[in-house]
Amino acid sequence: MKAMLLTAGIVIILVSVCLRAARKLTVDLAAFWGIWGMLLLIAGAVFFLSAGAMEKMAAGESVFLAFGVILPAAGFMISIPISGVIVSRQEQALELSLMLRESGRKRLLFVINTMGRAGAETALLELLKELDGAEYDIFLYVLMGQGEMIKNLPPYVKVLNQSYSRLSVLTKEGRRKMAGTVLKAFWNNGGWCKKLCGMLKSLRSMTGNRRLDLSKLFWRTLSDGAVRLETEFDLAAAWLEGGSAYYVADHVRARRKAAFIHTDYENAGYTRDMDRACWEQYERIFAVSGKVKEGFQRFYPEYAERVAIFHSPVDQETIRRRAKEPGGFADSFDGIRILSVGRLVYPKGYDIAVEAMKLVLESGYKAKWYVLGEGDQREYLEKKIAALGLKDNFLLLGASENPYPYYVQTDIYVQTSRFEGRGIAILEAQTSGCAVIVTDCSGDSAEITDGWDGILCAPDPVGISDSIIRLIEDEKKRAELGRAAGTRKVPGSQVQILQELLE
Repeated sequence: MKAMLLTAGIVIILVSVCLRAARKLTVDLAAFWGIWGMLLLIAGAVFFLSAGAMEKMAAGESVFLAFGVILPAAGFMISIPISGVIVSRQEQALELSLMLRESGRKRLLFVINTMGRAGAETALLELLKELDGAEYDIFLYVLMGQGEMIKNLPPYVKVLNQSYSRLSVLTKEGRRKMAGTVLKAFWNNGGWCKKLCGMLKSLRSMTGNRRLDLSKLFWRTLSDGAVRLETEFDLAAAWLEGGSAYYVADHVRARRKAAFIHTDYENAGYTRDMDRACWEQYERIFAVSGKVKEGFQRFYPEYAERVAIFHSPVDQETIRRRAKEPGGFADSFDGIRILSVGRLVYPKGYDIAVEAMKLVLESGYKAKWYVLGEGDQREYLEKKIAALGLKDNFLLLGASENPYPYYVQTDIYVQTSRFEGRGIAILEAQTSGCAVIVTDCSGDSAEITDGWDGILCAPDPVGISDSIIRLIEDEKKRAELGRAAGTRKVPGSQVQILQELLE
């Protein structure tokens, strides 16, 4: 037994040294196992000097087996992956510090919740392309660290996430990944009781406001559990409300801070208790449309003087060029094609669209409705489509890398949103020369001059179906609306507004 203790001690020390030399163990863990081996050596030496001591221990062999073989073996197996995580984080932290090193240029940070395929993310990519990477150091931090649109970033934009997943945030696998991110954020940076109390407070305020939206319940947790950036930026911009706005307000050091509002704040489910006066930290608050501005000012009248309009950039030339690429509808349907583009989420009102399509078909018209997009309402919509017998007429095609060929091939574009900030898809449809029908809701209706370059309708099945039938019956009107929409110019670049803040 004495020899076994001495042998085990030497083996553990040698293994820890070899694993450290191969960078499989961190210094701390290698030192821990080295000390463990030394203790076994000392124990062996003690028993060697105290003849007969070990023989008096009835459980001597089991003690050696546990402390000299089983625990070290299991410990090494656990220590190696732990070391890998620690080393990876150290390397990421070093890479981050090198990325944030001083260059003499102005530093601009954008923070966004995700980089999934959606209008706000597309608009951010367009804005980043307009900024001069030679003049500024431009950084991006994605709060959820997830989204497939990250691949479209300009090469001069530096992503500050220590780890990143390109899984779509709209798929089941992507949503599972996001759930794991929320769980990690809960434990990161401590403050667990504060985070839990914050979630409960937000839940109570949403319930009291009768606008329960669980997707917004965890924004504070994500913000408080996100990486802390020690450097100071010349301008930090929260590109979206919610988590991005909370993070920049609470955890980013910047000479100036700006926030962007992309939704109808009054109807989106936010509350003052949830926001916790985060808007006080922002010098400028930009709304993406006039109606979004008005809604936010009604919600927060005390910040009215800080709010201005910043139209989301839309690259019309790229839309028209990419519309000529291969793609679009794959079937040979010769009836009226109706198109909608956007995430399968409640605000987009696709459940209303399904009911409207039922009314169109019951009126005897030959039509199909196609939807490009993905989201958490897919299963619900599929059941509704099946229940109404529309499997062959209301088709969920999923998200498309290039939706523009669909626009130019459709007969009518319809946006059925319950509320919006500024519908980028509407602008894309107009640029493509579509006859457009839009529900008269906040944000979207500002993009349409009713009767000239589109039709505004009530956000209900009857209003939508009546407008569709009107255009099905009047081919001349469809053509007139499409021509007028195609001539519409979106507001030009407003990147100079951000540049002024950097002065």
